[in-house]
Amino acid sequence: MRMSKKIRRDYFNLKEFNENASHEMQTPLAIINSKLELLVQSEKLTEDQMHLIKPVYEATTRMSKLNQGLLLISKIDNNQFSSTETIGIDKIIEKNLDNFEEFLQMKNIDVQKEIIGPVTLTMNKILAEILISNLITNSIKHNVQNGNITILLNNKNLTISNTGQTLSIDPRKLFERFRKSDRGGDSVGLGLAIVKEIINLYQFTIEYFLSENIHTLVVTFHPDGKSVDQPEDTLQI
Repeated sequence: MRMSKKIRRDYFNLKEFNENASHEMQTPLAIINSKLELLVQSEKLTEDQMHLIKPVYEATTRMSKLNQGLLLISKIDNNQFSSTETIGIDKIIEKNLDNFEEFLQMKNIDVQKEIIGPVTLTMNKILAEILISNLITNSIKHNVQNGNITILLNNKNLTISNTGQTLSIDPRKLFERFRKSDRGGDSVGLGLAIVKEIINLYQFTIEYFLSENIHTLVVTFHPDGKSVDQPEDTLQI
């Protein structure tokens, strides 16, 4: 009994330390980033100096994204998003598609959507927005030039399919932290890990399957209900 209490206490102490450390790192990282941005914008820099500063700026930006992601996961684990309200998932999808319009145009990605709504869920508004944003970002980032995205939404499921290259990692590790495709670019490998944390928090389910270079993620809001028709090789994460 004493041992289990000690293990539990150590676990919560470690979680608290991780969150505090991530929080304290964020301020100096933000300061470094802002100073580097000022340097990059300076007209007095030589080309050699710019070459030296650029990788430092990129590394610091990446570290800041990584720290923000880990801090978010820690806050979800510590149940710091306990407040809930009725959220219109269909409205969040539409807003995100508007926000990402420039990126969609850059890759000339065609978006088809079928929304049977309105679709509402009771959850934290911030986490709802992060969930949808990360899923749509994933479908854009790992898409191909002149590709397409299909979004299907009803009161049981959200299905997002996108064209893309063959997955270069084991699908069973897709939602693990720091797991990303070789073509992940500047990704820090936390987007889908955060999605999984939110899915677990609200007891949703998420499934992935691949068919002829079409990658599909299916979020089921009501796991007891029947999900959309899927191939036999569907992998539930």
